[in-house]
Amino acid sequence: MSRAMLPASYTRYKIRNPKSYAAHQEAIKHLPGGNTRSSIFSTPFPLTFTSGHKATLTSLDGDTYTDFLGEYSAGLFGHSNERISNAVSAAMAGGWNFGGISVHESAFAERVCDRFKEAGMEMDGNDETRKTITKSKILVFSNAYHGATLTFPITLVADADGGDDDGGGSKVVSGGTASAAATNLPHDFVIAPSLAAILFEPMQGAGGCRTATKEFARFLRQVADEHSALLIADEVMTSRLAPAGLCVGLFGITPDIMTLGKWVGGGMSFGAFGGRREIMELYLPADPGERKGKGRLSHAGTFNNNILTMVAGFEALGIYTKERVGVLNRLGDRLRKGIWTLLADRRIISKHLSQGGEAGEAYGIVEVDTFDRERQGKEAKALPRMFVSGHGSLINVRFTGFEAKVWQALFYHHMLDEHIYLAMRGYMALTIETTEDDVDRLIRCVEGFLDRTTQDCETEI
Repeated sequence: MSRAMLPASYTRYKIRNPKSYAAHQEAIKHLPGGNTRSSIFSTPFPLTFTSGHKATLTSLDGDTYTDFLGEYSAGLFGHSNERISNAVSAAMAGGWNFGGISVHESAFAERVCDRFKEAGMEMDGNDETRKTITKSKILVFSNAYHGATLTFPITLVADADGGDDDGGGSKVVSGGTASAAATNLPHDFVIAPSLAAILFEPMQGAGGCRTATKEFARFLRQVADEHSALLIADEVMTSRLAPAGLCVGLFGITPDIMTLGKWVGGGMSFGAFGGRREIMELYLPADPGERKGKGRLSHAGTFNNNILTMVAGFEALGIYTKERVGVLNRLGDRLRKGIWTLLADRRIISKHLSQGGEAGEAYGIVEVDTFDRERQGKEAKALPRMFVSGHGSLINVRFTGFEAKVWQALFYHHMLDEHIYLAMRGYMALTIETTEDDVDRLIRCVEGFLDRTTQDCETEI
């Protein structure tokens, strides 16, 4: 039934968006797939936008959408924040691309360090780890995403050569990288003496907004300490979920290295990492008259001190205060709980799960990855057909089962019919422009989707 509903959704979409379709046909002449990154493609073709204001986007076809995608968490400040706009305009008036140090980068860095000092402030961290402790292996986890060149879908790590296959073991994925099943690393897990670092996301963003449990995160900290390895926390997304990041704010642990990105740049291109002083001092430049110290590192990047990013990021950290973090997280909780209640009322999930769970649990659901194919199937059957995961202002509406992708597409197009924009995979990142009225309207739209499809989606675990 679900698969039969999809063509009708596509037809309505095509009729409503002829200009976006024409723009896509033109774009594919010059760009693979007609886009600059795969995540913004959607079937049968993506919308083309002409403008954005606060929490709304306007398409080439003249429709206005409430934006719940938030540029995959990079658009935390909406589309027209006045403070950021004024700062960028003023900076541009003074020129850009100096090829040298500007007055802006140190001021921005001071704010970053002050904000994340409790946290001990994607591949840069790995390279320096190797040279710091002269070991060769970096432990990563199934369904992890650390940028386009460091992604580990479970289908990749499960099929990798090497390692054991007992559901909790590790596997060598590529030269120098080993993987383990996320949230399923047993206490008798064998740690190789060559372990240099553990790289993990406090909440897997691209992996479905799956938050680690406190026990799992603290176990990783313990393993890193016991084996003189570095714990690297990828907080590119999750740094927005607590004043000093999720490791400190939720788990009570301090990583050795923390990566930042997305929202911290105020909507401009941005990425950074920081960590313990003895690690970061490896980047101190050598005097030309001195012999270069052993293990001395350098870092490069033409746009590392892009003036537009420096001033936008400086303003961003001034806008997104610790108090504002709490306000936005509570708004996300309102959305997630509202959807969960709808699912519980329709018996799509069990009633006893609707009371909420601890960190790492989607209101009572803990997902467990395994490399064992037979156990994978059993674990998958334990999940509801539809549920919502996430933490604070980052949320993911998800579907499971053989028709999961079809359901995900139906949900996406239903939301577009209601003029709500989110990721095709159901991912949402609230912005500071999102209102309670916006959230309540989305909940009503989910209710409308369930009214249309409950008979096919309904199941009880």
